[in-house]
Amino acid sequence: MTVLTSSDGFRFKVSGAGAHTTPTDPDGNTASPGQAYVYAEIDVTNLQKDRGGPLGVLLSDLLIAVPQAVVPDGGRAYACELEDHGMCLRTGRWTHADADGGTDDLNGLGSDPETSTIPPGGTWTVRGYFGSVSPINDTHDVGKVQLFSTPNLAEKFLKKSDPRTAIPLN
Repeated sequence: MTVLTSSDGFRFKVSGAGAHTTPTDPDGNTASPGQAYVYAEIDVTNLQKDRGGPLGVLLSDLLIAVPQAVVPDGGRAYACELEDHGMCLRTGRWTHADADGGTDDLNGLGSDPETSTIPPGGTWTVRGYFGSVSPINDTHDVGKVQLFSTPNLAEKFLKKSDPRTAIPLN
């Protein structure tokens, strides 16, 4: 469990709930043979008791890391926003299962503040797909997936020297 404060001042408790692979992305597209989509699942609790906690800024500061060896050939330069110690780091596409069984897109221009704000004291389980949904080689051991928080990531270019907080996934 890690407590994070977003740059807009909201505090959240973030707990890793695991990493997984799936043959389809959130839009229903199927990965090529020998590839899969990887995602990190986290439980996010809004620590404010008096107001909803918008997830947009918090999620834009999170990086998902996979070993460089599983990024498909020819895609490494495109896929990695930063390569560090044999890992390929990318921002993610974050989703949340809604009450109707669908999914809400929590980041990007399509996100709706009403569907991306956790109620006071509430907890949501959200999924972050590696690289805004980039496939990786299916031989990947999901136990090697890592999640990091880098403050104000959306406002700057990512550098190896940027501070990072590891968020354990298991």
